[in-house]
Amino acid sequence: MYFASSLNFIALCALVTATFADAAIVAKRDPPPPPGPGKQPHPHPSPPADPPSGPHPSPQRPITDAIIMGDSYTDSCNVYLQNYNATGGNPKYPFPTCPPPPTGRADQGRSWPEWVRIDQGQKEEPGSPPGGEPVNPSQWNIVNLAQSGAVCDNSIFPRTVPDIGQQTKLYQTHYNTKPAASHIYTPADSTLLIMFIGTNDVTYIVNGTGSVAQETSCISSKLDTLHTLGFKRFLMVQNINLQDCPQLANTKNTSSVVHQDNDQQQKLFSQLTKQWNDGTSIDIFPAYDLFSAFYDHPSEYGFDNVHQGCNTCSTPDKYLWANSLHPSSRAFHIFAKKVVKFTNGVRGQQLINGAEGV
Repeated sequence: MYFASSLNFIALCALVTATFADAAIVAKRDPPPPPGPGKQPHPHPSPPADPPSGPHPSPQRPITDAIIMGDSYTDSCNVYLQNYNATGGNPKYPFPTCPPPPTGRADQGRSWPEWVRIDQGQKEEPGSPPGGEPVNPSQWNIVNLAQSGAVCDNSIFPRTVPDIGQQTKLYQTHYNTKPAASHIYTPADSTLLIMFIGTNDVTYIVNGTGSVAQETSCISSKLDTLHTLGFKRFLMVQNINLQDCPQLANTKNTSSVVHQDNDQQQKLFSQLTKQWNDGTSIDIFPAYDLFSAFYDHPSEYGFDNVHQGCNTCSTPDKYLWANSLHPSSRAFHIFAKKVVKFTNGVRGQQLINGAEGV
């Protein structure tokens, strides 16, 4: 018996040692790539990946509906249909019925909300709205209101496409087909409002129009309006590392503006949940950390080039950037999978590491 116990103990020690060795192999990452032309190596400090949010309804129900607002990082074809649709340019509600990719998308492929839909197994066929009716409770009914070129507020950053306030009106009116609703029309405890805005705003600020303080105040106002409509679950997406995109790579203050904007919004979200004090949650998706990982450890995510935009290249999935400002569809596919993991409670390096099989 003693001899058998000793063998069992030795086997257990070997198993533990192997497990730690495997973990060390998994944790090992390639060193960051050489900096692009004219750039110096730099760290990627960011706000904590897991910032505090408001108290969550306990327990939170699985997500049934995702209402998404933003700019060209999210738009599937809203602005394209408005500009080119011969039938009047009004996207169909709840999610635009888009032409095949890449038409209408800025990333030369599918937009990330489309990837969520596809990865969840929702039916895709010609002419079907990406995000249409879910077929089972694990799938999201997606309403994509994002508009290419959008900012938080057109009165601060001069644009003509629907800003976040106008996207809210589009939600309330079903794309101007109904009187404006005064309340959320899906269950508040299972509806997630996702907002991914800031790329155009930061670009304006870097070039001398508007300020981080104005942007933060604007976000506060828009969230207050949405909260008044009855939204109780928010997922706010950080600005990514715009100082590494080709368009802004040689602009001195981009990194500073991005960090200030992310920092101020993190403080704002904490203040708002305390102010509302009604169980509303505002979570922050660590997009800065994720896209910095893409840039610093490209081979881990399947990228060969993180310095130039693909434009008309023959291998777009090997590029981090589709063009001078927009990440590639592959980058957004990985992002989409990470967003879903985040909503399921995954945080920290467990969230950031790995390409999710893309």
